[in-house]
Amino acid sequence: MYDNSLVIDIVDEMIEATQKIKSRCSKFSCADDFMVDEQSQIVLDSICMQLITIGTAVKEIDKVTNKKLLIDELLSVLSTIETDLRLV
Repeated sequence: MYDNSLVIDIVDEMIEATQKIKSRCSKFSCADDFMVDEQSQIVLDSICMQLITIGTAVKEIDKVTNKKLLIDELLSVLSTIETDLRLV
């Protein structure tokens, strides 16, 4: 078994990182806007760092749950998709 509160804390970090990305992207309308000047590139770099944070958090959840939580969720989703496909 794993510590649910720790997993929740990690997910909270992921949510916070996602909110930062959303906020920082709101000033830009297309990918080229990130290359306009040095400040825009700094914003892009900071967004990339948040993406790294999210990826690291996913790895940490896998580690904390002994790769059980995400695999179980994935298997559940795949099972639902398989069932839906059978109905078609």
